[in-house]
Amino acid sequence: MEGKQNPVYLVTGGSGYIGSHLIHELESKNIEAISFDSNINLRKFSGFKSIRHVRGDINDTKFLRDTIMAYRVEGVFHLAALKSVTESLRNPIKYDLVNVGGTASVLEACKDGGVKNLVFSSSAAVYAPNLGTNPINEDHELASINPYGDSKISGEKMIKDFWLEGNGSSICLRLFNVGGSKNSILYDSKGENVMPKLARSFLNGTRFDVYGSDLATPDGTCVRDYVHIDDVTSAFLKSMSLLEVNFGTMHGVFNVCSEIGVSVNQIITEMRDYSGLDIEVNYSEHREGDQVVVIGGNQKITSAMNWIPSKNISQIIQETWDHSQL
Repeated sequence: MEGKQNPVYLVTGGSGYIGSHLIHELESKNIEAISFDSNINLRKFSGFKSIRHVRGDINDTKFLRDTIMAYRVEGVFHLAALKSVTESLRNPIKYDLVNVGGTASVLEACKDGGVKNLVFSSSAAVYAPNLGTNPINEDHELASINPYGDSKISGEKMIKDFWLEGNGSSICLRLFNVGGSKNSILYDSKGENVMPKLARSFLNGTRFDVYGSDLATPDGTCVRDYVHIDDVTSAFLKSMSLLEVNFGTMHGVFNVCSEIGVSVNQIITEMRDYSGLDIEVNYSEHREGDQVVVIGGNQKITSAMNWIPSKNISQIIQETWDHSQL
């Protein structure tokens, strides 16, 4: 993004957890951007000068294309998606319509609107069970165990085909477990992963369920790779910069992760210590299909973009607790 004169970017899902943080980062750099979302929350963007908000559905290809052309958008950050693994198991067709169909619509709008650079928010959910192979690198087999992950695999394939057909450059970022927040307004209070669910248990004094306590890990609980939201937005911006340097000529896939494993018990202990509160923890049987250890490899993105995680798990936990109370 260096050296460009007045670039304009469009962020689908700009009112979501990651999207709103990305919008904040663009605003802080005085970069003009369009937040395209079906559910606009202007409270998240009070006082912004470089950001415009457009309410729309990504499956409305014509309206999305018209928006791209009206604002002369040069690059698209495609983040809009449904993201609940549990919901995807109950309603897989909905995930096909929104995540797969929506991505196809975004690509069509980009093609018709002349956009040549696209950064896609994918997920570590695309990977096949690793059977103890860690860290997981980008060449690991793709074979999700849920419809949400399947929808991201389909999205990645369409984006690669879009590049192969000569329609522009693209990068797919496979995000691991994202946490932290700039403030309480942007905090992902309804998140379904461990961190916000644990914070809600501490706040409400309710029991927290842990699935598996005798697994082959140092403390018997599942281990995951967590990455701070600020490092995630940095990866998006660095990706767009890389695409602009290689205008129309590249397609890449990169993990966005810390390469550090953290167990569920570690998170519980640290949030308990930081909050000064306690809760009942219920340990039950390990759920079939849940992987025991998932840690990503980040050497590819570090080499290509000089991207290095700047924040650690303690900062993620502390921000989660601090912003969950307001």
